[in-house]
Amino acid sequence: MVDRFEEVMERFLIPIGELGEPSDSIYFLKNDGSLVYCEGYCHPPGGFYGMILKYPKKNGHIVIHGRRFDWTHRRFEEGDLVIVPYEEQVKKCYDIDPGLTPAEQNPVFVEHFVKFDLADFRGYFDPRRSLKLLMEENPRLLEDVRRVSELLDISLDDIGCTGSLAYGHYYELDEDVDLVIFGSAVQNRSVVQTILDLKEREPERRVFELGKFWPMRFFDGKTLICPFFKYADPAEIPLKDCTMSVINEHVQAFGTVVDDLHAIYLPAVVKMAGVILDGETVDDLPLIIYDGAQRGEYYKGDRLGIDGRLVEVREGGRKYRALLSTKMGDIKRSPQESTSYSAV
Repeated sequence: MVDRFEEVMERFLIPIGELGEPSDSIYFLKNDGSLVYCEGYCHPPGGFYGMILKYPKKNGHIVIHGRRFDWTHRRFEEGDLVIVPYEEQVKKCYDIDPGLTPAEQNPVFVEHFVKFDLADFRGYFDPRRSLKLLMEENPRLLEDVRRVSELLDISLDDIGCTGSLAYGHYYELDEDVDLVIFGSAVQNRSVVQTILDLKEREPERRVFELGKFWPMRFFDGKTLICPFFKYADPAEIPLKDCTMSVINEHVQAFGTVVDDLHAIYLPAVVKMAGVILDGETVDDLPLIIYDGAQRGEYYKGDRLGIDGRLVEVREGGRKYRALLSTKMGDIKRSPQESTSYSAV
């Protein structure tokens, strides 16, 4: 009897030995059958930081190519789909694989992710290759992607996929398309502006799910488009090779976003001006947001209150101070400047 799962993997999975560098939004298949999502661009030698998002489970509620899986990152509460708190997600990963590197050994910026060794993986799914294979056999998907390509003025060659599409799992009735868009930092930011302007003109395109509005997601007809952006030029990636040390474990800060060029990635990095740190006026500070749910959340002109950490960043032979946030709830918008603003 043909194993449908292995049949699809034969087409979509690329051997792990052919991987260049791990990078954001790529799915990997673990030797134990779990599907793991790579988060961000700064990774340890021979491994990467990410999360097990789906894992094999007898009688699991998700069926992927004939095999049953369950989630670590989503659950239903009173009939609504919600995001599982990050601490619980991490704990679940260690329940699934107790042999993972202990969380306390991770750098502070990836405290809500898990370190994985590449030796523990069968392979990975290339975003562009997976989308090409799926569009060849699914006219509806091809139509959706072409329409988005024209709407946002992006070449089809610069679009890939993530989510379930990455490992060949597509059903028209899902009406949910996770796309990976490759471009320069300026090009990608321009595409996001097109999306923001489009939703301003046509509010029916706005997306509210998992308990929040998603600035970069939009409806195209009945199809939900979830865009993820990647740097076409690795030289533009901030914090790709960096270390961080904590200066102050808990600070309260307030400031205004003055540069959002790198706000749409993981990590999201924005420059803050007029910063008030624990009641004292300081120089401008970057805000580093290592939380995938906050990609594209904050833009130029936003006035933010932050409960987070003050860290020292070392990269490229230089060092500087920055604010660090690693979870939802650390940051809130405020319509008025206040030295006592708290995100809690």
